Amino acid sequence: MLSSKIIVLFSFLSSQAVAFPTTEERNVIPGYTVADLKWEVEVFPGQPTNLTGTFDEVRRQATQLNPRWDEVNAQSGEETSGRLDKRSPIWTNVVCGPGPNKFEWADASIVREKLIPKVRSWGKTLPSLPARTCGAMACYDGNYLMLCNDNSWELRLQGYIDVADGAQKVLDACQYTGAVVGQQFAQGSWNVIVTSSHWGQACRG
Repeated sequence: MLSSKIIVLFSFLSSQAVAFPTTEERNVIPGYTVADLKWEVEVFPGQPTNLTGTFDEVRRQATQLNPRWDEVNAQSGEETSGRLDKRSPIWTNVVCGPGPNKFEWADASIVREKLIPKVRSWGKTLPSLPARTCGAMACYDGNYLMLCNDNSWELRLQGYIDVADGAQKVLDACQYTGAVVGQQFAQGSWNVIVTSSHWGQACRG
């Protein structure tokens, strides 16, 4: 397991592409796109369905298809949580502060109490994101957990608990007087961003 290197507040060090937030354009940086996440959701037991959007958007879609979906998801979460907890990404460095990308500060209490538990609660869902793309995993009152794929191919993680863990690392390393902003990188060329920047996408969660 590689140890995390904490970068001093407002500094930047990474050979990986970093998302550039903007409220006017959907492009993150040249060659990158902001897009809805695709979720493989078990709407009915044994019947995976592809849905898109933030956590809350996907939950609304799933419960429209199956009004008892929350029960199904809770059961699948109990079945898979033990297995997922036994494996973890290899985290590399965490970058704290707005930095040259001008990430905006998020409310640390919302990230800790609303966003991280929400993402961690998901069961048999497999996240995927197109090449060189960032997408909003979850949002609440203008605060965001973003997942970014630095690869030139589609990213497919083992589970959303990885994103929750990355956000927790940002919260632990980068919190400052009730606010937090930062980016946690993982081996495999993907990263998690905690911010309040919406990059042209209003919070629909």
